[in-house]
Amino acid sequence: MSKILLVEDDPILLKMYGEKLKVAGFEVITASGGEEGLKKVTSEHPDFIILDLMMPKLDGAAALKELKGNPATAGIPVAILTVMPKDSVTSISKELMGQVAFFWQKDRIEPSSVAVEIKRFLSRNPNAPKILIVEDDSFLSKMYAKKFELDGFEVQVAVDGAEGVEKMKSFHPNLVLMDIMMPKMSGLEAMDKAKADPTLKDIPVLVLTNLSTTDDAETAVKKGAVGFLVKSDVTPSQVLAKAKEILAKKS
Repeated sequence: MSKILLVEDDPILLKMYGEKLKVAGFEVITASGGEEGLKKVTSEHPDFIILDLMMPKLDGAAALKELKGNPATAGIPVAILTVMPKDSVTSISKELMGQVAFFWQKDRIEPSSVAVEIKRFLSRNPNAPKILIVEDDSFLSKMYAKKFELDGFEVQVAVDGAEGVEKMKSFHPNLVLMDIMMPKMSGLEAMDKAKADPTLKDIPVLVLTNLSTTDDAETAVKKGAVGFLVKSDVTPSQVLAKAKEILAKKS
């Protein structure tokens, strides 16, 4: 039975999420603040941590920094569960945010869905190929993520190029599925950043975009893309097949 540490200062939410996780088959340990949470990580050795951000004394951001800065706890997956939208969180660096397994906004996810996501995460195949989907359209990213997960891939999603580069560093994917037109940092800018980093430059990037001119494709290839697909021209099954073809050539 997997052990979940739930760190939350709201007693009502602590009870509600705790009960849902128990029903899903998890052993649940709770802490009402960051300091207590860190102590229980040491004493209970959880398999997964759910961490609120806004807590008195030691908040979730400080607790996360301590967890990921300690070699003994850095490998424990952590999910953030908070009332704050992700783009408004300034207390966590991009590098540290890239090490977060999930970021859940409390008013946008049901407790039962949290349990499902954790169960899926913990039961993933450690030898499964890993793909990072960098896409700002949430409908498309969810659709492609589901397609790849059903085929046995481990999937993570980034909403723009900047987050994509950070997740390349923390997730170490076997392949990146990259959109071009995105806010904050475009896919082409992200590819430039990746190619300039010795630890990322060899990760293959498959571009999937609405751009469809020959010049767009040539630009992407010059920046290191191993393939260029136009969204309106391909089905999810064809994208999956192309990704598997690229990985087969790489192995």
